[in-house]
Amino acid sequence: MEIFSEKTINLWNICEVRVMILLSLFLQIVLITFGSRRKFTTGSWIRIIVWSAYLMADWVATVALGNLASMQGDSTTADISTNKKMTNRQLQKFWAPFLLLHLGGPDTITAYSLEDNELWLRHLFGLVVQVGVAFYIFLRSWSNNNVLTFIAIPVFISGIIKYGERNFVLRSLSKDYFLDSVALAPDPFKDVDDDVRKERLKVSTEEETHLAQAHLLFKRAKMFFADIILSTREQTRIYSIEKMSATEAFKVIEIELGFMYDVLFTKATIVYTRLGIFFRFLSFACSLSALVVFFVIVNIHDHSLVDISITYSLLLGAFLLEIYAFIILFFSDWTNLWFIKLKQLHHNPNLKAFVNHLRRFTSRCRSLFINPRRWSGSVRQYNLLTTCERKWRQPTYIGWVQKLPFMGELLEKWLHLTWTDMNIIKDLQETILNSLKVKADMLNRLEDDVAYINLRDEMLAQRGVFVLEKIYEIHIDLISYSTTHMRFTDSLVIWHIVTNLIDDGGGDASHEVGPNYKVVSKCLSNYMLYLLVFCRSMLPKEFGGPSLEGVILIFKHLWNLSRGDKSEFRKYLIGRYLEDEVIRRHEDQPLFKYASDLCEQLQKDRRIQEKGKWKIISEVWVEMLGYVAHKCEWKLHYQQLTKGGGELLTHVGLLMAHLGLTAHYQIPTKTL
Repeated sequence: MEIFSEKTINLWNICEVRVMILLSLFLQIVLITFGSRRKFTTGSWIRIIVWSAYLMADWVATVALGNLASMQGDSTTADISTNKKMTNRQLQKFWAPFLLLHLGGPDTITAYSLEDNELWLRHLFGLVVQVGVAFYIFLRSWSNNNVLTFIAIPVFISGIIKYGERNFVLRSLSKDYFLDSVALAPDPFKDVDDDVRKERLKVSTEEETHLAQAHLLFKRAKMFFADIILSTREQTRIYSIEKMSATEAFKVIEIELGFMYDVLFTKATIVYTRLGIFFRFLSFACSLSALVVFFVIVNIHDHSLVDISITYSLLLGAFLLEIYAFIILFFSDWTNLWFIKLKQLHHNPNLKAFVNHLRRFTSRCRSLFINPRRWSGSVRQYNLLTTCERKWRQPTYIGWVQKLPFMGELLEKWLHLTWTDMNIIKDLQETILNSLKVKADMLNRLEDDVAYINLRDEMLAQRGVFVLEKIYEIHIDLISYSTTHMRFTDSLVIWHIVTNLIDDGGGDASHEVGPNYKVVSKCLSNYMLYLLVFCRSMLPKEFGGPSLEGVILIFKHLWNLSRGDKSEFRKYLIGRYLEDEVIRRHEDQPLFKYASDLCEQLQKDRRIQEKGKWKIISEVWVEMLGYVAHKCEWKLHYQQLTKGGGELLTHVGLLMAHLGLTAHYQIPTKTL
């Protein structure tokens, strides 16, 4: 039984190469357009598009090369007249060098994830094979009388450059080679006097200052990623961010992570070098010359109109993609940084004036050509009570989603995921930075390295009680137990319940002058639960953990008892839940017991009311956030850069590291 008719098969044989070539070009357009948007877009749709295009691009180009290699000059499968058969085959073989361009990929994406960098040897083997196949096709079509042979040479050169760049970047970012490159690179902070460093960072605008500061800190961030242990004294040689405002500090971290994204997932390692710039101009010249010569010399009437159209699409596509890549390069932070260095290194007033005019031009026009955003600026939110309430109020809709095979549970979670713009919650940045500054100041007052290390390690090991006992001098056994002696995931769920159900009346610090600690607390509570549900690998490793389904079942049972009344639901949860036999038998019941007792403690304790209960709760959440940020591996931190420029957790982790709150600074051992 034949699935496809002979007519359909013949039609596909005629169109296969053409379809593959156009599909390969389309995938390149998708990658160069959306590849860089991952840095500031949180939506899943962008990752699905880029992931699909990234996986398909190499496969499609490889298959198309194979089809071109198998084509014979006397093939009987043709859709044109006999007198044009040979010339049309020559034109199709001219497409082979363009597939090398496509295999090289755009400048905006070399790796979809960090693991792709470790596959550089596989890509190197692919480079050798694919260049060999393309060269075989090139030789088969060689003819001194065929102008296409000579037009193909610059395209061939450009393709080898692109493919070679991709392999070089993947290799340089693999774990071993990246470690060697960072370890062997000169320390940018060594023997740099504070006054000299600050003088270098004096630039004309606030934006330039942030850019220079971020790049200086970025060099140290690479050492964190390579897991290089540094001396405690080296921490004082980096540009301090302790005197920055919260907005400035997070802005610098945002730019710094933008640099890191470019290095890890794009061709920035080579593009922003002298050799890379030379390759850009050479590749541009090759694409332009091939387009012009083809337009001037080749007679379109000697070939199939379809194939001529495809060829022009490839030539124009290669040329326009080069233009787009140049625009991205010219308006990037790396180019702006180069302008800043140029102004600082040269004393020629005419050159400085020219650079200033060029810099102002790029600043004004940047938003016209590329998206100026460096990260999404959003904090993902997942609220347990809201999730349960929506599930119960929309049983038909949610039930339909749950029945989907394989994806039902995941889709159900995504339905309840929300985002909060961090730029709106300015108090969140201020609360986080102020809490970290207090700890950094305590460390900086210590002159003894051993005392410094001991206190820092004590800070990093705590997840809510240190700030209360050491700074606010409040010791409450229940708070201490819930943040120290329990599994971290248990603590997280307990404090999430407390934050959502604590009585809003009386002693609310949000009414005082300063940050709205209630909003901050709820935002961090929802964010931490999001990490538990969606990013469990970023949390500290531990045995077991709370069953969220079990917790949700208890919530559902209590909601049914309270008949959907929130005030009654609060009463059941905080004080009357033990009256129910169903809940008493549930294995997650102790979590609700601790949450109930903790709510009562926070609302009645006089010392907490004096400080403000929401301020205390926010401090606990900030310390929990810092605990997770420190425990999370840097590899996992930087992997999140492809999801909207990194998690809030990543920004906080890097902020902590630059303030000295990281185990990467150790007392150097004496060498024999």
